Amino acid sequence: MDAEKIGRASFLLGGGRQQVDDKIDLAVGISDLKKSASVQQDAPLMRVHARTNDGLEQVLPLLRTATVVGDECDL
Repeated sequence: MDAEKIGRASFLLGGGRQQVDDKIDLAVGISDLKKSASVQQDAPLMRVHARTNDGLEQVLPLLRTATVVGDECDL
């Protein structure tokens, strides 16, 4: 898993600040990340908490590139 991309996705959902006075939305973010050794077929790799479907759709492509499922990865 690429922690930087996962963190960026959380930020884009509203879980971070770009300016000092920006509000952080405590209801959004990423949770329940699975360790690579504990992933089972058809099991979720993480839980994404988004305020809107648009927010979710915005970060899904980034999260798909943040994970590799298989025997080998190219990180």
